[in-house]
Amino acid sequence: MSKSHATDAKTKEYLDRYMEGVEHRNPGE
Repeated sequence: MSKSHATDAKTKEYLDRYMEGVEHRNPGE
């Protein structure tokens, strides 16, 4: 369970950073 939780947390952080990068790259969208 801890492994899955860690993966989920890591994925969430990755998605947050990815979305942030998308906003900076595409401010028009």
